[in-house]
Amino acid sequence: MHCSSCEPLLGRYLEGTLPSRKLVSISHHLERCASCSKLFDELRAIDGLLATARRAELPPNFTFSVMAGVGSLPAPRVRVRQFWKPVVIYLGVAWVAIAIVALLADGGSLRGLAYRVAAAFGHASSALAGAAHAVGPAAPIVISSVGALLSLDLVLIVAVFFFYRIYRKVPLSV
Repeated sequence: MHCSSCEPLLGRYLEGTLPSRKLVSISHHLERCASCSKLFDELRAIDGLLATARRAELPPNFTFSVMAGVGSLPAPRVRVRQFWKPVVIYLGVAWVAIAIVALLADGGSLRGLAYRVAAAFGHASSALAGAAHAVGPAAPIVISSVGALLSLDLVLIVAVFFFYRIYRKVPLSV
């Protein structure tokens, strides 16, 4: 038997939970191998120490004194996460990045950039005019439906915001 196959089995050998063939094989190896024999003696000493360990005695008022110590500690601070700061920073960085990309796409010309923005607004307004012309006969129904839907969305967003604040018990300081 080699040391690499003997060492993992020494704990079970000490407990006597190995099959008899393995017990005999390990005992022969321990007679010949000083390294494994030394490790087995250490395991036996540790096992003996664990068997004779005594239980710690606690004073009768241990729980009361620990709870009094905990009670005298300052209350933990609740970290208020400010939701709007990262959103505003993100939007600012995104718009600046879009402006830089648009400026670089025009070769650095502010006049060309202004022309492109005006053309984009012109296309958007003509698209909206076309959409309004397409739904012209049903415009009152469409406008009131969109208004109602947007109002419902706004109410739901406010409700989720306040529910989150109340549920998490976070102050409204933003």
